[in-house]
Amino acid sequence: MSYIPQAMSGREIQHDIKFASDGPVCGLVDGVQSITLSGETALTLTAGDNQMKCHVLIVDPAGSNTLKLPGYASADLNMVGRRISIFNNASDSGELITLQDANNAFICFVGYGDSVELVVASQDSSTGALEYLLLTKEFKHTITVAANGNADIIPSVGTDSFILPKYFVFTGDQDLPTATASIEVASGVDIVEATNMPDLANDGAKQMIYSADFANVLLLENQKLNYVGGGASASTVEITVVYSLISIA
Repeated sequence: MSYIPQAMSGREIQHDIKFASDGPVCGLVDGVQSITLSGETALTLTAGDNQMKCHVLIVDPAGSNTLKLPGYASADLNMVGRRISIFNNASDSGELITLQDANNAFICFVGYGDSVELVVASQDSSTGALEYLLLTKEFKHTITVAANGNADIIPSVGTDSFILPKYFVFTGDQDLPTATASIEVASGVDIVEATNMPDLANDGAKQMIYSADFANVLLLENQKLNYVGGGASASTVEITVVYSLISIA
């Protein structure tokens, strides 16, 4: 016998209530669903391998892959107002989730070890088409790269979306200014010039650079945020960026 407090009156319903383990996300049943992506993965609210069953999604991107949210809900499933949380449970830094709606529109990135929250903002009464509102305002992503190598920190963003970096955290043992390493957007446009990069060899193995120390540059459509190594050795440096996402769609 289970006792379930009623939300409004505080009275109890004394019944055994059992729910099937399968079925779409439900207002009465909450939980955590683990998903491993295999290339581009499109979630649905209908029965099948990619059915979204819970409000909290623990996602292993298995590299860097795209996750699409359900595009439609049946008339008997009211999704408006429901919150969805997505956590990037990647095993390695650099693994990134690109979150899109069912029409391939970019919503946001979910970086390594980061999570985002959305709400279903509307559901068309005729077609059941869903629209989402992104609630998360600050994002992060971490990569690990050879200090003398080059790597994308954030890939190019979607249409009508812009990224504004707020600060970087570097971990390693390299003198990055002497190595003339830098952070750039587009080819040759530095956000963090070599002279402002941290000296991890002499000033501490973990250093933070705030926006006051680098150019306030928006990453526009088709622009990437890159680490450009210099003459440093091949030992690794870990870079975390924290940024805001601006959408004008």
